[in-house]
Amino acid sequence: MQPQRFTTTLASGSRDRAFVAVPFDPDQVWRPKPQHHIAGTVNGMGIRAVIEVRGDQRGFTLGPAWLRDCRTAAIGDLVTVEIVPEGPQRVRIARRGGGFAREASRLADCTERHGSRPVALGSES
Repeated sequence: MQPQRFTTTLASGSRDRAFVAVPFDPDQVWRPKPQHHIAGTVNGMGIRAVIEVRGDQRGFTLGPAWLRDCRTAAIGDLVTVEIVPEGPQRVRIARRGGGFAREASRLADCTERHGSRPVALGSES
């Protein structure tokens, strides 16, 4: 599937978050799904998110840590966005492995975002 590129203004979200409006319907551009998990960049900095509906707009949120650590944009700035849908592999892994696989997936997501290294389960520190 083709990445979608666009510019938009970074809007204020709830609880010190930012909202990135998505100017297209992902069900029409990619394919219909209950949730659209995405990966990509905002002003060149990596993001992973879920497209949600907020009022009459579709978009995704950037958390306070992203805003603090990435420092490529502030609320009200015009940003360049490139996003692509993530594949269904995480859902299949989580269904096969139950709760442990879901937690491992969440840990991997956090590790990718914040650059920390996870400690292997069962290892002594």
